[in-house]
Amino acid sequence: LDLMTDPLPAERYQLIYTVLTLHHIPDTDRMLRAFYELLDTPGYLCVADLDKEDGTFHEDEFHGHLGFDREELGTRAQQAGFQSVKFSTAYHMIKDVQGVTKDFPIFLMVAQKS
Repeated sequence: LDLMTDPLPAERYQLIYTVLTLHHIPDTDRMLRAFYELLDTPGYLCVADLDKEDGTFHEDEFHGHLGFDREELGTRAQQAGFQSVKFSTAYHMIKDVQGVTKDFPIFLMVAQKS
């Protein structure tokens, strides 16, 4: 199922989660609205993804988001209908980037449909 092009299924869910996926989706707002529609009330969306970064996480040419500003993504989630949007730092991914050790924080956003 491609949530960007296929019709949404009739099923509704209590939990939707993504891990390091949202930064690959060009239309974040559309995806957040699809997630909202797919959730039961109450339901939860959990997104683990990259904090805003300088483009070095993907060393090759990349056509997605260079991570997310938490406040901006939280606002987008609220505009899609979510409430109680909360962020925490879930992990620090340490990667060697062209001989330099870099820290890429991974946030966890938990948002509720209520």
